[in-house]
Amino acid sequence: MKYSFTMGSFFSGSGGFELAGQMAGVKALWTSEIEPFPMRVTQARFPQC
Repeated sequence: MKYSFTMGSFFSGSGGFELAGQMAGVKALWTSEIEPFPMRVTQARFPQC
């Protein structure tokens, strides 16, 4: 049986947690960050979020 996991992230920073999840087969659906530079990094890595 194959499982499909998705995730959302508060306090995403530059997207390290999302990147690790992607490497493990978990799809990031949304991220949340308020600092401008980490937001740009995460948006570049995960444009779908």
